[in-house]
Amino acid sequence: MAETKATAAPTAATTTATATTQTNTLIDFLRGIAIFLMLWGHCIQFCSGGQFDHYDNVMFKTIYAFHMPFFMLISGYLFYYSSCRRGLTSLVEHRAKSMLYPILMCSILNFLLTNGVVFLIRRKELGELSLGGLWFLWSVLAVSVVAALAVKVTKRPALQGLLLTAGIVAVAVFPCREKNVFMYPYFVIGYLYSRNEERLKKFLPYFGAAGLAGFIVMRFFYRKEHYIYVSGIFGGETLTDSLKIDLFRWGIGLCGSVAAVWLFSLLYQLLKGRFCAGVERLGKDSLAVYALSTSLLSYWMEIISRRVLPILGIQWTDHIWVYNLVVTPAVAVAYSVGLLALIQCMKKCKVYRLVFGR
Repeated sequence: MAETKATAAPTAATTTATATTQTNTLIDFLRGIAIFLMLWGHCIQFCSGGQFDHYDNVMFKTIYAFHMPFFMLISGYLFYYSSCRRGLTSLVEHRAKSMLYPILMCSILNFLLTNGVVFLIRRKELGELSLGGLWFLWSVLAVSVVAALAVKVTKRPALQGLLLTAGIVAVAVFPCREKNVFMYPYFVIGYLYSRNEERLKKFLPYFGAAGLAGFIVMRFFYRKEHYIYVSGIFGGETLTDSLKIDLFRWGIGLCGSVAAVWLFSLLYQLLKGRFCAGVERLGKDSLAVYALSTSLLSYWMEIISRRVLPILGIQWTDHIWVYNLVVTPAVAVAYSVGLLALIQCMKKCKVYRLVFGR
């Protein structure tokens, strides 16, 4: 009997460790998908050389209807585990240090890679350093701090719920306030799902299928005004118009992000192997990929495409489906590989820790 117990204990521990590892790798995979969707969307926007309005592009609309809510849903899910390990002061301090430093250093780095390079080549005047370009990092910081205050100042569930609801107003005091307000509900939903995962995970297929159906239907009605970048919060001509725009935007983002979690989790189970490992690595380095793509893709790709496409005589509006489904995802894959290689080099020469603080 003693031998049986001794054998059983390691087996149980091994099973738990394996389950935890699978959960972590799945989360990295989902984050990798989210960051790839961002790169793909940026390629659609900046590889066209200004030949069309990207806001009217069918693939751009599909990606931008849900990809950042998808990312924030994952962030909220992970925040639950951080909140379990830390007290209020430690949690807020950790979030501030882990986000403010990268925002500052990456803003400086992107400034050097854009304005600094242009100054060296053309001797043009240096522009102003902007801290708002990395808006998603600001949003993660804002919603994390507000959510930490809501769930740590009291243990009463009803009061926590009230504070979490009121937090949508509090996030507006941070930079990038309109995008913070847009992102906040997804973070809270991800957090609440994680907190109640044992009871809710059996319903994920139903949530996912309903979300997919809702997203497909709502996608037919998605218009330019629904982009947060175009209309902002309360951007309609009247209060009624504003509520219609904002509620629709939140709704399609939620449907799309829940469907994405479900579908890509199924895909992960089917495609375990090298493909998943590559996407997982992209997810692990998602912060660095996001920050570096701001200059290395968004800035320089637009300049390159505006100069090269007229010389080559390429008109993408005549081949829009090839552009959307072949060219831009291929460029996004190339950028993913290139950025990961650059990040690996930065880690080897210890520049990574200087820039990202980790």
